[in-house]
Amino acid sequence: MPTVIEETHSPIRGGHPDARPRVSRPLEYSGSLDRYQNQDLTPVIGREYEGLQVAEILQSPDRDQLIQDLAATISSRGVVFLRNQDVTPQQMRDFAEKLTLLAGCPESSGLHVHPLTEEGSELGDQISVISSEKQKKGGGLTHQLSDVSRFASAGWHTDISFERVPSDYAMLKIHTLPETGGDTMWASGYEIYDRLSPEMASFLERLTATHDATFFHDEARRLGNPLRKGIRGSPLNQGDDLTAVHPVIRTNPVTGWKSVYVNKGFTKRINGVTKDESDVLLQYLFNLVTQNHDAQVRFKWRKNDLAIWDNRSTYHCATYDYAETRTGDRIIDIRSDKKGVELRKSLQQSIHNESAALPDLLLWDELGLKYFEDVTYCSSYHLTREEIGLLQTYCREIAARIPAGSMLVELGSGNLRKTKILLDALEELGRPVDYFALDVSYPELQRTLRPVSSGIYRHVRCFGLLGTYDDGRTWLQHPDLQSRPKTILYLGSTLGNFEKVDAAEFLASFAQADCSFLLGLDGCKDEERVLKAYNDPDGVNHRFVKNGLKHANRILGHEAFDLDKWRVAGDWDAEKGAHNQSYFPRVDVSLEGVQIPAGRKLLAVRSHKYDAEDRDALCKRAGLHVLDSWSSQNDYSK
Repeated sequence: MPTVIEETHSPIRGGHPDARPRVSRPLEYSGSLDRYQNQDLTPVIGREYEGLQVAEILQSPDRDQLIQDLAATISSRGVVFLRNQDVTPQQMRDFAEKLTLLAGCPESSGLHVHPLTEEGSELGDQISVISSEKQKKGGGLTHQLSDVSRFASAGWHTDISFERVPSDYAMLKIHTLPETGGDTMWASGYEIYDRLSPEMASFLERLTATHDATFFHDEARRLGNPLRKGIRGSPLNQGDDLTAVHPVIRTNPVTGWKSVYVNKGFTKRINGVTKDESDVLLQYLFNLVTQNHDAQVRFKWRKNDLAIWDNRSTYHCATYDYAETRTGDRIIDIRSDKKGVELRKSLQQSIHNESAALPDLLLWDELGLKYFEDVTYCSSYHLTREEIGLLQTYCREIAARIPAGSMLVELGSGNLRKTKILLDALEELGRPVDYFALDVSYPELQRTLRPVSSGIYRHVRCFGLLGTYDDGRTWLQHPDLQSRPKTILYLGSTLGNFEKVDAAEFLASFAQADCSFLLGLDGCKDEERVLKAYNDPDGVNHRFVKNGLKHANRILGHEAFDLDKWRVAGDWDAEKGAHNQSYFPRVDVSLEGVQIPAGRKLLAVRSHKYDAEDRDALCKRAGLHVLDSWSSQNDYSK
């Protein structure tokens, strides 16, 4: 059983002196939870409740008493499991804040923000999304441990002990599960303490240990995700120094019980003894955690189960024993919250504007990305075929121009059929680079990155950026990324969709120190060939364009466009050197109060063609210098 402290003075030990808990004695359980069905899962750790809903507790007139009793239960049992929770992320956050308040956690502390948490999460900075794909790829502690051990037990840890004020409680809710496997284990720090001899316990109680996560700096650079240096829950947790000193034996203020507070993930050294002695002591303490299954509980998740544990007095470890596809992707959400609003506003303005052109961003929803991929396989669509040929011929020459340590950022990645040729060449050269695929669809990014999953490359690391061009530009301007050389990939002749003045401004907006561009431009101005490329006999390209009207209906919130009344057609504009794809109403229609006669076109997308003269003029307007170019050997430039 846990050791009870009998000193007459305050038994509270552990924690930073400037962030002491607000309780002077252990909490007493009132019995308010006894009406809920529950069972202890082992004699020393873990309790499971059925029918206890977090959302209902928050609305209960006995809310504070229920939550305080739950805090006392969590701290005494180590971890509590609540089955089948119907709870929102905001309710989880509200509950966590109440839990810490009523348990007497430090007044200066809020919910913790992990140093590697991506900024701008739609769930809030205090809520981290944990993905098996991310963990198998390697992120944070998992990646560090995978470099030194293949033992599953290497994953045992206590959360964020490298902070001066670590977290008191932690919560995890599971919503996506494998068919089997994926259990999580917890171990009791109280029980580990009770396994010590009295003399060893007395000796360790006089010692402190250093906890260190400076490897997170490398992780932040590796993942292309700047380290969070602001306040991370407590004012004492800020800046880039991810080290802290804590007692080897700490006392939980909620129970008054002692526990061992070292963990394999972050504890590097016991202070006050030699390194050899420290190594022996730490390994012994780690073994007590990992080799005593009777101090552990293993929980088999069901969908929407919630675990809440006392991070001060437990250890936990995930179990990666399921064979899921190793996509190896790390998708960073860099979206602003303005995209939907701006697109709706732009669409409404376009409908009422005399220029009669809809925003071409309508084409690039998730279904549009799939439809466009179909376009690239059409025999008449020469653009992709020629670009693949050029990359196959010149990939090593191009790769040699990309500096080691570069960030390779592709704008609108889509299918990696072309880009993988270049990535393979970089791998053959042994050139260490980080590739970032920018796109607007999370599912498409996942699918796109599968060909470059973990284990494919040794030198090239591949990640996803979820966002628009504007989001990507803003992300690249982060101060932590400024020192790295960058190559911006813009293949597929997509730059031709901009008006030429706008194209130059677009490129200039991405230009920064130590930055280069690899651009794909279609130079074909042969009318017959161009018309065949965009107006294939099977209508694949027209299906892609017409999907933009479906997207417009979703943006507007109703069926503004009756698709049966609209068709898509293309024409060649010799004066502009561009192909236009437009929507034409078959009959007179009313669109958002605007009368549009039959046959009047609404431009969907324009594709400018760039010969060598146009290309040089574009680069000059953008303030860029052409270092090299590679052109098709066919009867037109590519």
